Amino acid sequence: VMSSSFTMRGDISVINKYERTKLMLQANIDLVLELPFLACVQSSDYFTANAILTLRDFGVTDLVFGAELACKESLDKIHAIKKASFFDDIIKEQLSKGHSYRAAAFGAFQALTNDKTLIEQVTKPNNMLATGYIDAIHKFAPHINYHPIQRIKADYYEQSLSDQTIASADAIRSALRNKEDIASYIPSITALSYFIDETKAKESLFSFLQALFIRESLDSFEAILGVSEGIHRRINTMLQKATSYDELVDLT
Repeated sequence: VMSSSFTMRGDISVINKYERTKLMLQANIDLVLELPFLACVQSSDYFTANAILTLRDFGVTDLVFGAELACKESLDKIHAIKKASFFDDIIKEQLSKGHSYRAAAFGAFQALTNDKTLIEQVTKPNNMLATGYIDAIHKFAPHINYHPIQRIKADYYEQSLSDQTIASADAIRSALRNKEDIASYIPSITALSYFIDETKAKESLFSFLQALFIRESLDSFEAILGVSEGIHRRINTMLQKATSYDELVDLT
């Protein structure tokens, strides 16, 4: 199951979905399913639920995913704490004080467990996705077994190519922008692919957003899934100040 033209974080995919599908089939993947845009560019709980529902409907029995903490017992413990009723109460209290969800979750775990490993690991990106998958399995597909794979060497947020063969997605994207050689960090068949010019793609996307917000009324954006708390109004305000797509994202 893969995202389409945009990644979960809202980044533009550097290889289009048709080319990626072709690469996966060449790598002996039997079936490639698309997680639609509205399902993949979402919070982790929405992303993981739709991924699990898709897999369930195709009769999948085993799920494999990467995690910083590739221990089923520990991931199950994190999931159990997150499902406790008082966990949500603490999260709501922390959010009301202006903390981000990540900071709120970290604070909640500090309050609810003395296990230092769980506290340190709970807010790491792949672990958050992992517990999302586990939650979705419990809700929608309890017959599915899951198998976490250990993430090694490159941190999720790492921006540079530090290892000789393993790098984060951010580091690879950054290297592409800087015209660096990434052949040793990706499969050989992927190295032959056409990668988009991210700079030009973002210029086009920024121009599109400018035109869209001029053409449409602000109220019309409220019909879009996930638009809440006036984010569309903030984007509109920041479009008047930003000179590029990246600047718009930073300002918003």
